[in-house]
Amino acid sequence: MLDSRIEKDIRDLIPELIALRRDLHMHPELGNCELRTTERVRAFLDGHGVKAEYIDKENRLGLQYLLDSGKPGDTVLLRGDMDALPIQEPEGLSFRSQVPGVMHACGHDLNTCFVTGCAIALTKNRDLLKGKVKFIWQCAEEILQGAKNAIEKGVLDGIEPRFCFGFHGYSDNPAGKIGIRQGNCLAASDTLHITVKGRGGHAAAPHQTTDPVVISAHVILAIQTLAARYHRPWDPLVITIGMVHGGTACNITPESVELTGTMRTFDEELRAQLPALLKQTCRAQARAFGGDCEVRVEQLCPSIVVSQECFEAAGKALKEGIGEEHIAYPDYPTMGSEDFAFFTQRYPGMQIQVGTASDDPRSQGPFHDPAITFNEDSIYWGVMAGCSLAAGIC
Repeated sequence: MLDSRIEKDIRDLIPELIALRRDLHMHPELGNCELRTTERVRAFLDGHGVKAEYIDKENRLGLQYLLDSGKPGDTVLLRGDMDALPIQEPEGLSFRSQVPGVMHACGHDLNTCFVTGCAIALTKNRDLLKGKVKFIWQCAEEILQGAKNAIEKGVLDGIEPRFCFGFHGYSDNPAGKIGIRQGNCLAASDTLHITVKGRGGHAAAPHQTTDPVVISAHVILAIQTLAARYHRPWDPLVITIGMVHGGTACNITPESVELTGTMRTFDEELRAQLPALLKQTCRAQARAFGGDCEVRVEQLCPSIVVSQECFEAAGKALKEGIGEEHIAYPDYPTMGSEDFAFFTQRYPGMQIQVGTASDDPRSQGPFHDPAITFNEDSIYWGVMAGCSLAAGIC
């Protein structure tokens, strides 16, 4: 098991980390607006002798800290994210969000505490470590911008991590279970923008118009054939149109309709081919009805695919640190996306899935659900997992 000195320091720290988590939960901030969050975490770290620096010095956003044991060894990177979502939290928690329309509905307040606890516990016990540990408290994950921005600001300069680990709570597992997976882990994410063009007019005279609403229905259905018939069925592909905007009144045929959606895949070759295929499919449908369309694909972030070496090293460190009984091995990947992928593009890494569920059904629901709650026992296990990875791999 993890060295008893580190484990004791983690246990002693948990009440403070819970208080920190609840404070962050009450004061959530959206991506690239995490000014209070950054300062709150920085002050908390400083109070425990950890001197973190800003990632974005000009805007005072995000934090980084390099722990050097002074002994030869590998470098391990531990990352947590800090931003919240534009969701209104309902009544219920004594520490519910005090910011109207903003909520930590994805557990990033927990992720922040996982890495914060690791930084403090490992710094206090640096004599037990080898190598270096890089800690990152990242902004703007929800809008898939923060990791790329942090790398551009230099968080990887001067280090060569052997492995990168991103921490995230998972409501699929109870607190006390840490999930790791080899191979496909999180999908690439791209946004699809389609403008279907027709000819507007009176809704009572359809023969005098080219109806982009009807065309849009055919376009949406045709897009699904790419997922159902184009590629190999054992390679995951999701194409979902999440927004349809068009028209100003029930008796007016509009000039155009805007469709916006998301595409998720693990196959980079397929990902590169999809924009051309989408344009071909959508335009063919639109032109068949006398209209036209424009298609634009906005690539957001790549997928996370975990190497065998990283999986085996993480598994060994976790078995030695927290015990095999606390490790879960998910059977399937998630089609959700994480901008931590920009780190794993450069160095081998994985997302560490920290179980956050309890017996309360609300804690077992999906992320981004306004009613979701999180089991705070997960903070202990998240910190234990992070310290086990750093101590066991460095």
